[in-house]
Amino acid sequence: MDLKAKADWLKNDLISYVQRLKPTNKPHFGIMSSQHMVEHLGMLLVISTKKNDLGNRISAEQKVASKSKILAPYFVFPKHHPMVDIPQGKLLPLKFNSLEESIEALKKAVVNFFITYSVTPELKINHPLLGELNYSEWLQFHTLHCEHHLKQFGMMGQRSLS
Repeated sequence: MDLKAKADWLKNDLISYVQRLKPTNKPHFGIMSSQHMVEHLGMLLVISTKKNDLGNRISAEQKVASKSKILAPYFVFPKHHPMVDIPQGKLLPLKFNSLEESIEALKKAVVNFFITYSVTPELKINHPLLGELNYSEWLQFHTLHCEHHLKQFGMMGQRSLS
């Protein structure tokens, strides 16, 4: 899938998928609720648009190895991939009062992602595990990351968007 197709998918299809979620949906793997998952996706989209020090948490060698692995064509996240800085078996507290509010925040985060990189196309922002990423790298990450979590809730089959 080329960059334009990935951008179109993130702008249009992602929201279509998450709008079908219900608060009662159970994950096929992992411990997130549907609202936790939507907030998690939104949080990473927000991180991808703001300068931060998150890329300083691991060594340069680990960043290079992680980046080349995760951004490689046809990479698929393992089902039980741990979250950075969150103890195993724990979740971040919910930020919003409902799944619907979380979806609205996700919509805004998607729009802001594309506005940010259209205004500043050369921008590079730290990812907690991968170090600095540019627009195309963040877009690749978000596509794979969102696909992983949609599969978690049975919203997508096993095909890959990469």
